[in-house]
Amino acid sequence: MMIKKHPEFKNVLLSLSSDSELVFPLPNETIPAPDHSALPMALLLFIWGTVALHYNTSPLYRKSVFRYFTAHKFFVDDIFKRLIRSPVPAIIIILQNALLLSISTYTVFSALLTPLGQEAFFYHFPGLSIVGSSPISIFIWTLLLALLFSLLCIVWLYFSHKQIKSFTQIATIFAWPLQLNFLLCTGTITFYSASETGSATLFTALALLLFLLSYTFSGLDISRFARSKTKHLFKTIIPYVILIAGFTIWFFTNDQWIDILTLTLNLT
Repeated sequence: MMIKKHPEFKNVLLSLSSDSELVFPLPNETIPAPDHSALPMALLLFIWGTVALHYNTSPLYRKSVFRYFTAHKFFVDDIFKRLIRSPVPAIIIILQNALLLSISTYTVFSALLTPLGQEAFFYHFPGLSIVGSSPISIFIWTLLLALLFSLLCIVWLYFSHKQIKSFTQIATIFAWPLQLNFLLCTGTITFYSASETGSATLFTALALLLFLLSYTFSGLDISRFARSKTKHLFKTIIPYVILIAGFTIWFFTNDQWIDILTLTLNLT
């Protein structure tokens, strides 16, 4: 009765009983290619545009941009002699660094986690979800935390050194090494665009490490002008290193965090 109504059913039965490999009808679907958003590259070009504009319009920045690396001792001496008085270059660099770190974490988050993994991540950490399950939430959080961290570091260094009378001095010393992140974060986005996730992740990790080390570099520079270098280090770098090390140990020994991250990374 079934074969009379559906003659093709006979061929199906014959194929199931005779073919060594079963063939099942499946919809003609294509595997979507990785979504490389244009946002990271667009923001990167925008930031490099601001770097070029800053260099072209600020004689102070143009004269001192490379001195931190080529004549470091003289650069720091100039700052403490207050030959560099404007806080604008330091503020611009700190903003540029925060944006670059935000783009880098956005790209790595997008590359390492599938849309399902991103949903799972924000399900377990709903407080981080600002724009739904979008990586934009990671971008915003990184931007806010980078700016807050920079401000706290500058304030900490300022109040730990009695001879310093200007926030501009501290902000300049803190900001200048962050310019290396212009290159590291550019590498991150370049590798991300080329689907080199491992290299993009490595460059982002290096950029974040440099950001954390900027406080240490600043503290060492300032200690040259302290009455007691040892006392200054105990008020700045030593407690800072203890805090960072403690947080790192807590993070990597927290089973809940590690389990959730492992789950989200493995979801496809």
